[in-house]
Amino acid sequence: MHRFINVLFLDFDNSARSILAESLLRDKAGGRFQVFSAGLHPAGQINPYALELMQTLSLPTDGIHSKGLDEIDPAHGLDMIITFDDIETSLTHPPNLPYPPTAQWHTLNPAHNPECQICANLQACLEEVQLKCMKAFRFALRELNQRILLLSNLPDRGLDKLKSGQ
Repeated sequence: MHRFINVLFLDFDNSARSILAESLLRDKAGGRFQVFSAGLHPAGQINPYALELMQTLSLPTDGIHSKGLDEIDPAHGLDMIITFDDIETSLTHPPNLPYPPTAQWHTLNPAHNPECQICANLQACLEEVQLKCMKAFRFALRELNQRILLLSNLPDRGLDKLKSGQ
């Protein structure tokens, strides 16, 4: 009987990196993974640049939304917890997780790019600033895509070695 590998991407606000990673792994998973994302302090909405990038690249967006850990059903039995760490988030071992993260990916949060902060706070941004912001999101997506491809192409025995709590 086939069992999914349940993967949680955990970020500070679940608006950009973890959302992009969830969408990428869903796209690349080929039915091997059940993918979730959450934030310790969820933003409540997907960053508009992340959403635009997913739509432009025809990545899955169905059911993907910014959410907290309280929306992740513990019955799924998480096999892997992947966190993101940078100066702003510093995620180590949140107290409400059953075990420490399987991996910590050091991918800069494009939503914290200063130009993206300006865009998020002003309704009418200059086109040049929007392009720089999207460039930061594309850079993060490329980096995440490389990691997702490696993860999704691991043989089953390699995945078993990575599972958390074992």
